[in-house]
Amino acid sequence: VENDKGRYELSYDKTLIRALYGHSVQVDLDYRPCNPPEILYHGTAMRNIDSIMEVGIVSKNRQYVHLSEDLDTAMSVGARHGFPIILQVDVKAMLEDACIFFNPKKGIWLTEYVSSKYLSKTSIDESD
Repeated sequence: VENDKGRYELSYDKTLIRALYGHSVQVDLDYRPCNPPEILYHGTAMRNIDSIMEVGIVSKNRQYVHLSEDLDTAMSVGARHGFPIILQVDVKAMLEDACIFFNPKKGIWLTEYVSSKYLSKTSIDESD
């Protein structure tokens, strides 16, 4: 299995493989909660922004919402779905409200839901 983005891991004896994140079925991933940086980013397509600003970021058919530590990764993710827009997530406020985060891989953060009250457009998108 090609694993250039670190999406999978092999068991110790290399007989089993599992996805690290993005499951479309409920899976016990045994992730441990941890504290992320104060700011994370979410890349999406411009066509999704109205819905996101109304209802927040929901996992839809995935187990978790995916967030990025850096703008470049968020931009790359958003560009896969159309013209990209990057949202900044106020992690500090989420932690104050007892939201839980997981870090399955360096630079990638997972959480169950991000309310729109924690979101703002990044400065690179202020021309919108």
